[in-house]
Amino acid sequence: MRSISILSLLLSVVLSPLASAEVIHLTDATFEHTTQASTGQTTGKWFTMFHAPWCGHCKSLGPVWEELDQRIQESNPQSGILLAKVDATKETELANRFKIRSYPTLKYFADRKL
Repeated sequence: MRSISILSLLLSVVLSPLASAEVIHLTDATFEHTTQASTGQTTGKWFTMFHAPWCGHCKSLGPVWEELDQRIQESNPQSGILLAKVDATKETELANRFKIRSYPTLKYFADRKL
């Protein structure tokens, strides 16, 4: 019994960086609170992909985006770079705000700049 709990603890420590490496999905409702963009005091460095689910280029970029996030978290977690995705066909307020006209569109929000 004790060996199972020790094994569980070890696995959680070893796998925790991989579990935290996940692209964040932003919505019209969560964008401001999550990024603090409207205050100009962005929380972290956000590299954001605005995409459409039917877009072939977006579908190709999706797995690469996930892998990039994992690699950043594994090799350079102190960089503070957070990868995010916005479905611009559903989150139309954000798409209009950032003048998204083609897919995918990549935006970098950091250092108090959008």
